[in-house]
Amino acid sequence: MSENIHDVIVIGGAAVTEEFSPGFRASIFSYVMSILHLKVIRDVGKTAEQFARFSKADGAIYPQFDAWLNEAADIVRVLLLEAPVDPARQDWRSRKELFKMLWKHRKIGGKFYRLVDLMTMSADDFLSRWFEHSVTRAVLGYYFSIGTFASPKSPGSA
Repeated sequence: MSENIHDVIVIGGAAVTEEFSPGFRASIFSYVMSILHLKVIRDVGKTAEQFARFSKADGAIYPQFDAWLNEAADIVRVLLLEAPVDPARQDWRSRKELFKMLWKHRKIGGKFYRLVDLMTMSADDFLSRWFEHSVTRAVLGYYFSIGTFASPKSPGSA
């Protein structure tokens, strides 16, 4: 009798590692994708208060930073379902598809530049725009590097 993976209860939550193919085990990435219940997030700690221990300004700005990142994530979630358009192609059909996509997502507007910043800036430069204390930047910089093993000063690490 074969087991249906959806019928198996796996204990471990965000820290669980599963065998996704015989002999291959990896994190199921819930910690990377922030798939945590809001109650768990609130119970884990009050991040802004902890950052304020090092810098009052960092504690005060953290909620805005979190909202900014969540808005950027919402944009990415929408765009992940789109077939990419090759902006280098100059034929009529490619341009038509590009304009069609731009029109469809026109409400993103200036928020699109958030993605440009996140995809091109180093984590250190990006976080320095928001936070003054090195401890705050180091804690957040760690999360930016998960899965990339890139230096926080590497372009594109944000």
